[in-house]
This record gives sequence, structure tokens and C-alpha cells, in this order.
Amino acid sequence: MKFLAAVLFACVAVFALLNNVYGSPVPEPVAEPVPEPAPVPVPEPVAAPNPEPNPVPVPEPNPNPAPEPNPNPVAEPVPNPLPPPQKPPKAPEVALPRAPLDVIMPVNVDSRSVGARTADEESPDKY
Repeated sequence: MKFLAAVLFACVAVFALLNNVYGSPVPEPVAEPVPEPAPVPVPEPVAAPNPEPNPVPVPEPNPNPAPEPNPNPVAEPVPNPLPPPQKPPKAPEVALPRAPLDVIMPVNVDSRSVGARTADEESPDKY
């Protein structure tokens, strides 16, 4: 609480010091200027009024007006300059020769010998 009181006292002291050195932070109000006197009206108007009524009568509205053209007409489609796409010709089917099944999957294979190496073969894992 003492610290808060010290900070508050310091703020008020700084404000008082700056107010004495630089003056009030709020500018003095400016006096309102004196309004200008009202202009004197001209006794005669500059433009003379037209003494005759409007010589052209106002036309009466047509009860059956002509229909207006479509404000948003649909444009004609632009012709495509390219020929229509064609399907590529179908490749002829060729019968491939089939290998006999015993070549693809040997029948008599010992599972222990598949991938096994002999002792005289070099192993690629050596290096």
C-alpha cells in the first residue's frame, strides 16, 4: 500500500512540475468569432419571371405502352473453329504367347535351397 501511495505521489509531483514548466496540457478555449451580418436582400430579382405559361403541353401517358425490347438478349453461341474431337483408333488385339506354368512356378523346389548360397560364392554383405 505504501508503494502505491509513493507511485501516486510521484505521478502528481511530475504533473505539477510539467504544468509549471510547460503550462496547462489543455489549450485555452478559443472565443467564438463574431458572426458576419446577414446579407442585404436585393430588391429586384435578376431573372424576370416568364409571364406566359409553358407553350408545350405535357403529353398524356399512353395507357397501352409498346413492350420494351428484351434488355438482356441471349447472344448467339460462337462457332468453334476446331473440328470436333475424334476417338483414337482402337489398337488390334494381339494374342501373346503364354509360358508354361512350370517355367513360371517350378514345381519341385526345396524351400531350404531357395536363395541359399554356397560357401565358395562371395557375399555382397562382406564389404
